[in-house]
Amino acid sequence: MIKLPKRASGGVGKQIGGNTYVHRKYCLMWGTYFIPAVTKQADARGFSRFNIVKFGRDGKIVSVIDSPDFDTADEPIVKTVFLVKTGKFIHYKPPYWIYHHKWLMVADDYEGFDVQASKNRSLAWMSKCADFSRIGRQDVWQEFLKRHGI
Repeated sequence: MIKLPKRASGGVGKQIGGNTYVHRKYCLMWGTYFIPAVTKQADARGFSRFNIVKFGRDGKIVSVIDSPDFDTADEPIVKTVFLVKTGKFIHYKPPYWIYHHKWLMVADDYEGFDVQASKNRSLAWMSKCADFSRIGRQDVWQEFLKRHGI
């Protein structure tokens, strides 16, 4: 039986390598009172569009991320990352990095996409995948989907 990954404590958040990723809408759940300051810093550099926030182990914001197809794609792309601590941008040439289990980053009542359908998608591909090490790259992911008829 395949088990879905669990959300971070508090009921929202995807944990990867000690970092937690949440949709911008849920930042206040994490006690992130300094989101306005981060938004101002990002805006000052011409980066007002972000919808994912990455928190480090210390709970402080590490980066804000633009994933333009977050609500529409099964596995949304990472387009641009603004590193808050260093004030630097990293531009990814889509389609390079993608997110799996996007439902982890939102609550069950999120209205941007069908959360249950996203969970079902996770279950479908997890039942066919033994090695999760490279599937964050869209080219590897597309080949996996093709190979397994998903």
